[in-house]
Formats: sequence, C-alpha cells, structure tokens
Amino acid sequence: MKFPVAYRVYKGKSTPTPTTLAREMLRTIPDFIRSPFRIRVLADSGFEAAVFLDEVRQLGFEFVVGVRTTRRTERRYRSARQLDHAQPAGLWPWRGAHQPHTIRSYTTGVRAYLAYALTLGWKRLTEHDTDLTIGYIRGLEGQGMKPGTINSRRSAARALYRTLRWANVLEGDPFADTPRAHDTEDKWTKLEAYSREDINALLALADADETRFLLLGAHGALRMSELIGLRWQHIDLLKRVMVVTGKARKTATAHLTAALTESLSQVPEEEREGPVLAW
Repeated sequence: MKFPVAYRVYKGKSTPTPTTLAREMLRTIPDFIRSPFRIRVLADSGFEAAVFLDEVRQLGFEFVVGVRTTRRTERRYRSARQLDHAQPAGLWPWRGAHQPHTIRSYTTGVRAYLAYALTLGWKRLTEHDTDLTIGYIRGLEGQGMKPGTINSRRSAARALYRTLRWANVLEGDPFADTPRAHDTEDKWTKLEAYSREDINALLALADADETRFLLLGAHGALRMSELIGLRWQHIDLLKRVMVVTGKARKTATAHLTAALTESLSQVPEEEREGPVLAW
C-alpha cells in the first residue's frame, strides 16, 4: 500500500530547484514514520548532487540514486566546505577562452564574494539564498562602488555558482533573482569621448609611435587589450583593413582611415613584424 506524505512542485527557472525542493520535502517526514520504519530514498540521476546526498545522509536515511555514466568527478569539489582552501583561478572550467584581464577581474570578484559569504556560513552557499546575494549587492553599494563595478562583481559571483553547478556541488542560482545595480546618473552627464579638437591637440605633440597609438584608438576604436594584441600580420595596408581580436576571442574586420593608413605606412617594411606598437 502506498500513501503520500508530502509533495513539491517545481515551477521552472528562477525558482527553487528540484533538488532543493526534494531536500525540503524530506525534512518534513514525520517522526511516526521515521521511528518504526527504515527510510530508503530512491532518486534518479537528476538528484546526484553532493548537497542532496549529504542532506539525506544527515537525516539518517539510506539512499539509492542513479548516476550518469558520463559524469566526471576528477578534480571536482565534493562539497562547499572545500571552498575555504580553493584557489579562485582554478575554479573556472572555461578559463582558457578568456582574456587575462577577465580572469583577473573574475578572480577579484570571487575572492570578494567568498570573503563576504563564508563569514556567514558555508552552508548558505549551497542554498538558493537570495537574501545572501542581495545583501552582498547592498553591501557593495554601501561601500560607494559604482554600478559598473558592482555588476562586474555580481557577474564574477554568478560565474562561481555556475562553476559549482557544473561540478555538481550545488543546484542553486540565487543571482538569477538578484537584480543588477542600476546607474541613476544620466548618460549625457558622464565624461564624453575625446573631441576632434582634443585628438588633434594630442597628435600635434606626439611622435611617430604615439601617433599610431592615438589613431588606432581614436580612428580604429580599439580597446587597450586589442591595441596590445594587434600584430602586423593582421593589417593589410593595400586593402586598408585590419583584423581585430576582441572579447571572447571574436574577430572583426575594421577599415583604416587615411590618416591611420599613412601613419602605419611610415613604418619600414622590414620592421613590420610582431606587435604594431613598440611598447
């Protein structure tokens, strides 16, 4: 004979995960069932997260849980307790596809979040605890950080949760329900780009190398990382184009202005190897 004790309904994305719901449900099993019976939990491979198995064990239940044959456990973190000794730069399974500046930014963000969260108890990291994440954002605002910096820290912390879900440490994504910081300052009151007069004044004082640097930024619209990574083999002076590698290693073709083409052409052909900028 079977009779229901409790049930939970998964309501979709941005709500408590099935694993979290199952843990909550198991806690509600009454003593009059626990005492005379030996409880055995049966679950499919969707409930193989370490946090779920730890919960079942702490409740004193036996369990039989399916595990995918393709699941990889090598070099993964078994529980959130190990975060105390983890190196943030080693948490990213995808780190090879990002620029060094991105890795540094995310590492800083992860260290800041762990310094905040672990003082409140590592177990809160395993829950869909929006109070924890919203409190973190409010704390950054209280420190006087700009919205852009706050959102960068938020992205790093959310990437940490994404990595821990990938490692089957937890299932929650509390930052999905934690809003981004909004910039209340009007865009037109912020510092504008250099005017044409400003650029001309800088060019009047620049040497040949500095002129190429200024024109690649002003006319080519290159970011600093793109300026540093630009090589002569990426430039075709005859067609007046250059291939730029930007964020996430995406490439784009940019056209050269007449002034930029002239500046680049002044470099002798035998010296057009390696980085375009001499610094």
